[in-house]
Amino acid sequence: MSQIEKLAIRGIRAFSPDREQAIEFESPLTMIVGANGCGKTTVIECLKFGTTGQAPPGSASGKAFVHDPKVTGVSEVKAQLKLRFKNYGGQRMVVVRSMQLTQKKTTATFKQLDGVIRATKPDGSKTSYTHKCGELDKTVPIMIGVSRAVLESVIFCHQEDSSWPLQEGAVLKKRFDDIFDSARYTKALDVLNKQKKGLASKAKDISGDLKGLHADKVAAQDHLKRKASAEKAIESADAAIKASDDKQASLRDEKARISDKMRKLQAQEQGLQECRAEVDGLERSLKYLEERLADSALMDEDDDVLAATAARLQEEEDSQFEIINKLEREAGKHRERAEAAKKEASRVDGETGSAEAEKRRGEAEVSDLRDALADAKGDLDDTSDAYARLSQALSSSEPLDRDVAALVQKTLDEKGQELAEAEAATEKEANEALRREESVVAEKRNAVEGAADEVAALAPKVAEAERIQREADDQLRKLRNATDASLTQAKKKVEDQNKRLDDFRSERGARTHDQVIKKCVEDERRLADEIEETNRSLGLLEGNEDDERELGVLEHAATQCLDRFSEAYSRDAADLREAAEDYEQSEGGGGAVVNEPPPVEDGAEFADRLKSLIASAKSRLDDAKATASSNNASCTADERSAQQAEASARAASREASRAVDALPSDTRSKLASIKKKCAALKDAEKAAAEDVEDESEEDAQAVEELYKTADDLNVFEWARIDKGDDDLALETLVATPLSQSKPDAFQATAAFVRGISSVIARRKEAVTQIPEAMDYLLKKIQTKTNKHTGCKQCPVCKRDFDEDAEAQRTIERLDKIVKKHAQGSGAAFNDLTTSCSEIQAELDALEPQWRAWVSTLQKKVSAEKDVDEKRSAASNASDAAKDAASSLRDAEASSVRASSSYEKACHLSDLGSQLRDAVHARDAKKESLDRAAQDAGTGGRRSRRDITRDLKRLQDEKETAVNKRAQAEKDKAEGLQQENAMISRKAEASKAVSDLEQQLAEKRRWEASRDDAAKTKRDCEKREKDIKADAPQRKAALDKARRDQDEATTSWTARKKKARAKTNGAKAAAYAVQQAVAQAARGDKRIADAEKTLAELSETKAQYEREVSEAEDAAADVNAQVAEASKSEDTRMLEKKEVEGVLEYRAQRKKKEACEAKLARAQDRAPEEDDEFAGKSQQDLARRLSRITQELERVAAEKGEHEGQRKQAREVAREHANDLATARYKGVEERHRRAMIDKETTEMACKDVEHYWTALDKALGSFHRLKIEEINRIIKELWSVTYMGEDIDTIEIVSGEDNGSKRAARSYNYHVRMRKQGAALDMKGRCSAGQRVLASIVIRLALAQTFCIKCGILALDEPTTNLDEANRRSLAHGLSRIIADRARQSNFQLVVITHDEEFIATLRTEMAAQAGASMPEHYWRISREEVGQGKFYSKIDKIPMDQLQ
Repeated sequence: MSQIEKLAIRGIRAFSPDREQAIEFESPLTMIVGANGCGKTTVIECLKFGTTGQAPPGSASGKAFVHDPKVTGVSEVKAQLKLRFKNYGGQRMVVVRSMQLTQKKTTATFKQLDGVIRATKPDGSKTSYTHKCGELDKTVPIMIGVSRAVLESVIFCHQEDSSWPLQEGAVLKKRFDDIFDSARYTKALDVLNKQKKGLASKAKDISGDLKGLHADKVAAQDHLKRKASAEKAIESADAAIKASDDKQASLRDEKARISDKMRKLQAQEQGLQECRAEVDGLERSLKYLEERLADSALMDEDDDVLAATAARLQEEEDSQFEIINKLEREAGKHRERAEAAKKEASRVDGETGSAEAEKRRGEAEVSDLRDALADAKGDLDDTSDAYARLSQALSSSEPLDRDVAALVQKTLDEKGQELAEAEAATEKEANEALRREESVVAEKRNAVEGAADEVAALAPKVAEAERIQREADDQLRKLRNATDASLTQAKKKVEDQNKRLDDFRSERGARTHDQVIKKCVEDERRLADEIEETNRSLGLLEGNEDDERELGVLEHAATQCLDRFSEAYSRDAADLREAAEDYEQSEGGGGAVVNEPPPVEDGAEFADRLKSLIASAKSRLDDAKATASSNNASCTADERSAQQAEASARAASREASRAVDALPSDTRSKLASIKKKCAALKDAEKAAAEDVEDESEEDAQAVEELYKTADDLNVFEWARIDKGDDDLALETLVATPLSQSKPDAFQATAAFVRGISSVIARRKEAVTQIPEAMDYLLKKIQTKTNKHTGCKQCPVCKRDFDEDAEAQRTIERLDKIVKKHAQGSGAAFNDLTTSCSEIQAELDALEPQWRAWVSTLQKKVSAEKDVDEKRSAASNASDAAKDAASSLRDAEASSVRASSSYEKACHLSDLGSQLRDAVHARDAKKESLDRAAQDAGTGGRRSRRDITRDLKRLQDEKETAVNKRAQAEKDKAEGLQQENAMISRKAEASKAVSDLEQQLAEKRRWEASRDDAAKTKRDCEKREKDIKADAPQRKAALDKARRDQDEATTSWTARKKKARAKTNGAKAAAYAVQQAVAQAARGDKRIADAEKTLAELSETKAQYEREVSEAEDAAADVNAQVAEASKSEDTRMLEKKEVEGVLEYRAQRKKKEACEAKLARAQDRAPEEDDEFAGKSQQDLARRLSRITQELERVAAEKGEHEGQRKQAREVAREHANDLATARYKGVEERHRRAMIDKETTEMACKDVEHYWTALDKALGSFHRLKIEEINRIIKELWSVTYMGEDIDTIEIVSGEDNGSKRAARSYNYHVRMRKQGAALDMKGRCSAGQRVLASIVIRLALAQTFCIKCGILALDEPTTNLDEANRRSLAHGLSRIIADRARQSNFQLVVITHDEEFIATLRTEMAAQAGASMPEHYWRISREEVGQGKFYSKIDKIPMDQLQ
C-alpha cells in the first residue's frame, strides 16, 4: 500500500532557490495552515507535479511554476522537488524532479531535467535510476498504484480545478472517462468492431476469389487426369512394346534353337535317307542300268575312253550351266526386289495404324468442342441469336458447325467486354461516390477540428488576458502610493534641499584648505628631490654589494647548468654517439667515425656535433620513409588493380560457365547417347558377323583396325560429356586429339560410322550369296526333269527322284534353307544398315551443337586459365604490397628512433648552450666588479654614516609635510562629503519626484492594460461559448457523414464485387470456348493430316504392291528363259547319259557296298541324352517353326501399333503438361488450399472477434454500472453527514450511454443530479457556490474510496471556501468520521490545506469526539519570511497542536 512521507521544495513559486523547505506527512491526518498568498497551494502543486509531471493550471507550461529570475536578479533559476514515498509494495522510494528557468532579453525558457528515482532495497542498500521526464511520468503512478487521471483529478486536485464535477458536460465526461479508464476499452471495442468488419469483407473477397480458383482447380484436375491417362497409356504402350520385344527375343531364340535342331535332324535324316535312298537307288539304278545298258556297246569299253567322253560332254554341260546360272541370278534379283517391296508395304501398314490413331484423337478433340459449348450455353442470354443457334446445333446429331462456335465465342467476348465496361463504370461511379462522401466527411471533420482549434487557440488568449489582469493588479497594488499629493510633497522636499546646499557652499567658501595643501605639496616635492640625490650618493657605496649578490646568483646559475648538462651528458652522450656512428655507417651516411665522448667541460661542442650528425641522419630517414610510403601507395594501387583484374576475370569465367549452362538441355544427353549407339552398333555388328563364313583375312584385319582406331580416338568415351566433367571431356575428346594431329571425337565417330557402314555392306553381300546358291539349286530341281523318264532330277548327282513326293520334300527343304538365310543374317545386316543411317543422321544434326559446345567450353577453359593468371598476378601484387608495407613500417620505426635520438641530441645541445651562456655571464660580471673596485679607490667621497643621517632627516621632514597635507585634505574631504551628502539627498528627492511621475504614468498604463485584457477575455469567452454551443450540431453532422460514408462504402463494395464476379464468369466462359475452339481446330488439322497421310500411305502401299507384281513377273520370264536353255541339252545328255550310265554302273556298284556299310553304322548310333526336342519329328518342329514365324509377324505388327499409340499419348501428355505449366494452372491446388484455409480461418477469426467484442462490452457495462452504484452509495452517506441544509436531500452521479453512441462504439455521459423533495434535478446551474464546493469534495472522497485501492491518500486544498459556519462544522464532522473509520488503514492519509484556523480547531474538536481517531500532535504553518532587500520567501514550520489559537 502506497504512502507519502516527505516533500522537499526548492526554487518553486515563492520558495527560495537557495534554501530547501520540507514537510512531512503523517497518517491519518496532516494539516497545513497559512495566510493567503504564502504558498500553501504550492504544496499540492508539488505533490501533483512530483507524481504525474503535470504543471499547475495557468503556469505557462511551467514557466510560472519556477521562481522568477527577475525577482532574484539572476538570469537562471534552478528548482527541485523531492518526494519520498512508499510504493504499493511497501518499498521506500524517492523521486527527484529538477527544473530550470532561463531569463533572456524578452522571453523566458523553461526546461525539465532528467528525473531520478532512488529506491531502498529490503537489505538497506540504495539504488538510483535516471529517467527521461516522459518515462518518469508513467513510472511514478504505477509505483503509487493508481492511474494518472486519479492523481490529477481526485487525490491531488488543484484548487482552481476542485469544482470539476459540476463543470460542463464535455469536461466532466473527459474527467470521468479518464478516471474510469473507459476510453481505452472503448477504443478496444472500436478496434475489434473494425477488425470484425474487415475480416467479414476479407472473407467475402476470399469467397469470390475461391470460386475462380475452384474452376481453375477443376480444369487443372481435368488436365491432370488426361495427362495421367496419357502417361498411363505411354506406360502401357512401353510395357506392351517391351513385352513385344521380350516375346520377339524369346521367339527368335526358340526359332533359332528349332532351326538348329531341324538342321541337325534334317542332316541326320537326310544322311539316313540318302544312304537308304542311295542303296535303293543304287540297286534300282544297277538293275535299271543293267537293263538299259544290256545292249550298249560301251559296257565293254575301257574306263579311260569313257572318262574322256564324259569330260567332253561335261565341258559342254558346264558352258550351258553358266548361261542358265546367269539367268537364275537375274531371277534372284527380281525376287529380292519383290521381297524388299513386301517389307516396305509392311512398314506402310504400321504407319497407317499410327495415322488412324492420330485421326481418332483429332475426332476426340473435335467432340470436346460440343461439351464446351454445352457448358457455355448457360452463360448466354436466352434471347440471343448465339443461344438459339447453339441450342439447335446441340440438339442436332450433325457435326457441330464452326460458325456456331465462333458466334458463341464472339457473343461471350462481347458480353465479357460489356460486363468489363459495366464493371469499370461501376468502379468509376463508386470511386466518385466515395470521393464525394470522403469530401463531405473531410468538410465536417475540418469544421469540427477548426472549431476545436479555434477553442484551443482562444484558451491561450484567455490565459494571457488573465495573466495580464493579475499582473496589472499586482502592479497596481505596488503603485497604490503613487498619487498627485505625494508628487507635490516630493517636489517641495527638493526645493528645501536646494536651499540647504546653497547655504553650506557659502559657508565653506571662506576657508583656505587649498592654500595649505598647495604649500605642503611643494615641500614634499623639494624634499623628495633631496632624498633622491642622497640615495644616489648612498647607492654608489652600496652598488658593490648588489654586484656581489648578482655575481653569486650567476655562479649558482652556472653551477646548476653544469649539473644539468653533466647529468644529461653522462646519460645520453654514449648512446647518441653510437647512434650517430650507426647512422653514418649505414646506407646513405657519410661513413665518418664518431670519437668517444670528451670530458664534460668540452661536451657542449660534442653535443652540437652529435646534433648535426643525427639531424642529417633523421633527414635521410625521413626521405626514406617518404619513399617507402610512396612505394607502398604504388604497390597498394597495383594490388587493387590486380584484384580488380582478377574480379573481372572471375566475372568472365562465371559468364562463360553460365554460357555452358545455357546450352540446350538435351545437347549433353544427345551427345552422350552417341556413345551408347556406337557401342550397340559395334556389338550388333560383331553378333551379325558370326553368321559370315569364309571372310577374308584382309577384311577381318580391316575391321579390327577400325575398332582399334575408334578406341584410340575415344569414340566410346562420349559419356564424359553427360557426367558434367567439361574440362576433362574437352581435354580428352578435343584438345588431345588435335594436339596429336588427329581428328576430334566427333570427327572420329563420324569416320567410324562410315567405316562400319562399309564393313556391314561387304558382309551383307557375302552373306546373301548362300541363299542365292540354294535358290539356284531349288529352281533347278523345280524346272529340270529327265528327258527320258520325265522324272525330276537332282542337279548335283544327276539322278532321278523315285517319287514326286521325294522331290517335293527336297524342294521344301531347300526353300526353308533359302528363307532361313533371307530372314536371318540378311535381316540382321539390314537392321545394322538402318542403324548406321540413323546414327549418321543424328551426327549431321548434332554437329552444330557439338561445335557450339566445343566453342563455349573452350571459352570457359580460356576464362578459367585467365582467372588463374590474374589470381597469380594478384597474389604477386599482394606480396609486393606486403613487402612495401613492411618496408614502410621499418622506415617509420627507424624514423621514430631517429626522431627520439634527435630530440635527445637537441636537449643535450640546448643544455650545453645554456651552460656556455651562464659561464659567459658569470665571467663578464667578475670583470665589471673588478673595474668598479678600482674606481671606488679614489678620494672626495662622504662616509656612509653622514649620508644615512642626512637621509633620515630629509625623510622626517617629508613625513611632516605629508601629515600636514593629509590633515588639510581630510578637512576638505569632510566638507565635500557633507556637500555630497546634501547633493545626494537632493538627487534622491529629485529621483523620488521622477519615480512618482513614472509610477503615475505606469499606473495609468497598467489600468489601460487591465481594461483591455478584461475586454479580450470577455470576447474570447463569448466566442468560445458560441463555438461550444454549435459543437453538438457539428459533431452530429460529422457522425452522420461518417455513417453515410460507411454505408456508401459497404454498398459500393458489394456492387463492385458483384460486377467483378459477372465479368470473371463471362471471361472464364469465353476463355473455355476459345480453348475448345482452338483444340477443335487442332483436331480438324489432325484429322486432315491423318486422312492425307492415310491417302499417301495407301498410294505408297499400292505402288509397293505393283513393284512386287512386276518383280515376280520378271522372275517368271527369266525362269522361262532358263527352261528354254535347258531343252538344248537333251541330245548331249543322251550321249552323256549313256557314258555316264556305264561309268555310273561301275561306280554305283562300288558305292552301294560303301553305303550299305555306312547305313549299318548310322542305324547303330544312339540319340543324345540332353536333347530338349527328343522324340519330336521334323514335321512337328516345322509346324512349330511356322507358328513362331507367324507369331513374330503378328508381334511386329502389334509393336508398330503400340508405338503409334505411344507417340499419340506423348503428344497428348505434352499438350496437357504445357497447359498445366501456364500461370493460370500452375500451383492452383496450393492456391486453392491456401484460399480455403484463409477463408475458414478468416471466418473463425471473425466469430472469435465477435465473441471477444461481446464479452468486453458486457464486462465494460457491468464494471461501469457497479462502480457508479458504489460511488453513489458513498456519496449518499457522506452527503447526509456533511450537508446541513434542508433543500437538498442527496446528490448522485447519473451515467448513461450517449444518444449518438452505437453498440459498436459504446460511450457514456455523466452529470451530477440532486434530489429535492423527491424530484431529481441537474445540480449544475441550480446550486450555490458553497453547495458546489461541498458536492465536489464529497464526490472526490467517494472516488478516492472507490478507485484508490492501493493508495489511501487524499489532499483537500481550501475545502471551506464559500462554506458557511454550519457546513464548515458538518464538513469537519464528516472528515473526522472518515478519519475514524479508516484509521485502521495504515496507509490512509488526509492532507488538509486551509487558511481557516477555526476549521482546524473544529476538526480537532470533532476528532477528539470520535472513538478510534487519533489527533495529530502538530500541524504545519506556511508563512512568508523576509530575507533582506525587500525579498520574501515561503517558509514551512512545524507547530505543536497545543499552540493552535
